[in-house]
This record gives sequence, C-alpha cells and structure tokens, in this order.
Amino acid sequence: NYGSYTNIRQGKYTLRIRSVRQDGVWNENEISVKITVLPPFWLHPAAFVLYGLVIVGAVLSVLFLIRKKRRNQLLILMKKEEENIRLEKEIKNRTIEIATEKERLTVTLGSIGDGVIAAGVDGTVQMMNAVAEKFTGWIQEEAVGLPIMDIFNLRDNSARNSRVNPLKKILEKTDGAVSTYDSLLISRDGTKRIVSDS
Repeated sequence: NYGSYTNIRQGKYTLRIRSVRQDGVWNENEISVKITVLPPFWLHPAAFVLYGLVIVGAVLSVLFLIRKKRRNQLLILMKKEEENIRLEKEIKNRTIEIATEKERLTVTLGSIGDGVIAAGVDGTVQMMNAVAEKFTGWIQEEAVGLPIMDIFNLRDNSARNSRVNPLKKILEKTDGAVSTYDSLLISRDGTKRIVSDS
C-alpha cells in the first residue's frame, strides 16, 4: 500500500501498534508495521542524473554557440583580409598604370617642339614640357599645382591689360580648337612674346 506524507523525512520507519483493553490495561501483544518513506521525485537519484544531463547539455550548447560565433567572426575577418589584399593589389596595379602613363606622357611632352602645359579641370598645372618652361620662365616642379593663369600669363595684344584665360577659351570652344593670333605671353621675368594659343 502507498500513502502520501508531506512532513516526514525520507527513510525507513517502524510503526508499532498496541491495543488497550476495556479495563484500561495495555495489551502485551503489539503489531509492528515497516514503513518506507520514499523521497519526492525531485530528490530521487534518477532526478539528479537528469539534472546532471540537463546541465551538461546546457554547457555544451553554450560552448557550441561560442565556438560558432568565433568561427563566424574568424570567417568575417578572413573575408575582410582577402578584400583588403585584393584592394591593395588593385591599388598597386593602378598606381603602376598611372605612373607608367605619366612617364609616357612626360616623354611625349618632352619630345614635342611646341610649348605644352597640361592642366586639370580645376585649372591647376599638372605638367609642362621644357619648351613651356622656357617660354613661361617657370620650371615644372614650381608650377605644378598652381593656377594656369599664374603660370601662363597670356594677354590680349590689342588690349594690353586684358588677361586671357586659355583654359576657359578651350572649354567654351565646341570644336576643340582655339586660334587667337593676337595674344601676348609675358614670362616670369617680364619677357614678352607674341604667341598663337591653340
């Protein structure tokens, strides 16, 4: 038989039962009953095994998640590193291409018998050949980065005080050619030359 006891500790007990006669004297005979009080299910050894399995499972799950997160972070870092290497190679190749193109352009400009000044869209000098250096009185190292109006001091010969912006004239000319034969180039030392700007 089973009974439910909530206030008795687990263990083995012996219940002794003795009766009283009608005259109030205790009977010498007694009945003993062996009682075993089992622990509640949450204190059963099997429950502790289950608790252990749950804890081990939780720890393994946390370790798995941590390992997975670190692996994902490592993959991201590897992808970034590969992208950085690719960009570095691309920049290096592009730099070599630009240097090669610049050297080719320098050689080309140097071989031209006319004075040539290369300017950017912002109007600053990017490059000039030796003939242009001779005409303007500026050497390339000093002129690079300066406004072309400061280097190529071109004035209208018919109006000595009117400055001419050759870059503006070229950009405004739809056919790409500018030909004004009545221009005066004033070099850095004040030397004046009549030039044809084209």
